[in-house]
Amino acid sequence: MSSSVKRTVVIGGGVIGAFSALYLAKAGRQVTIIDKADFGAACSHGNCGYVSPSHVLPLTQPSMLLRGLKGMLSRNAALRIPPRFSPGLWAWLLKFARRCNRRDMLQAAAGRHALLESGRKLYQEVIDSENLSVEWKTDGLLFVFREQREFDHFGETDRLLRTDFGVAAEPVDGATLQTMEPALKPGMAGAWHYKNDAHLRPDVLMKELCRRLTELGVDIQTFCEMKRFVGHGESATAIETSAGEMAAD
Repeated sequence: MSSSVKRTVVIGGGVIGAFSALYLAKAGRQVTIIDKADFGAACSHGNCGYVSPSHVLPLTQPSMLLRGLKGMLSRNAALRIPPRFSPGLWAWLLKFARRCNRRDMLQAAAGRHALLESGRKLYQEVIDSENLSVEWKTDGLLFVFREQREFDHFGETDRLLRTDFGVAAEPVDGATLQTMEPALKPGMAGAWHYKNDAHLRPDVLMKELCRRLTELGVDIQTFCEMKRFVGHGESATAIETSAGEMAAD
């Protein structure tokens, strides 16, 4: 092998590690992926598969404080944190609460918006250029509401996203929604349709990435755990793994 070819070790065979390895291999590097479990498992296998530039606003919204307190007292909340004595937990919740204001929300949203828009574009580019068959659907995402007041209230969020970030949704009334998505129960108030959102099968995505990486000569080593970096000073020259030492530059 030519000494000019650089070797890179990617630690973690999830979606981030797989895409990193793909770009590195196409840039001419010799790439090895190691993962302490199986390739494409865990969260990269079991998620909703949404590529959603509509999800601009962070969780730290001004309304989240009241909703969070209600959730702590309700057994039926989607995300419930039972009240208990835990200094670490309460310190974290205090920091979270301090971020629940409009200024910090918009600051975080600006960063999220850039990442989400870039991600949506790059997914489309990679799927097309690498011919990945991942059940890619670009028919958007529906934010469905059962109560009319909740549907109307989301109109304020839509105006914010439309005005500040150029992310606009189309309102869909209950009758039209039933025709658009028959799987929903009757009686929904309506939905907001974000047409630029997309979705795919995450498990199929990881299988396709594994196939493409193998074609590009990427070495995928599963059930190989990284232990520590090996090197001199601030320069790492290898990693110690459960399968032995692995050199890399």
